Amino acid sequence: MIATQHWTAGVHHDGSIMYVSNPTPRADEIVTIKLRVPLDSPVQAVFLRTAPDGESHLEQMDEIERDSLCRWYATSLRATMPVNTYRFKLMTTEGAYYFTAAG
Repeated sequence: MIATQHWTAGVHHDGSIMYVSNPTPRADEIVTIKLRVPLDSPVQAVFLRTAPDGESHLEQMDEIERDSLCRWYATSLRATMPVNTYRFKLMTTEGAYYFTAAG
């Protein structure tokens, strides 16, 4: 029997320039944040979850590219604090998943 990985193993984001347009933004600078998901994943919508000034905020991400292996989503984030943490909420046919730096 061949073991297969769950589609979530193919979701990816890191702090590199490929996924964050400016990894060290100045205050009030707007950066682009990207997320990659497998093409055959059941993802229907992706949101960037932030908490500017301690208030939870969800920003819907747009699918910007699709190739034979994956789909790319992107949105803008205004750097409002010295450290701007975020995570991704993936809405799928299976329910909601959160994707963080921990995976």
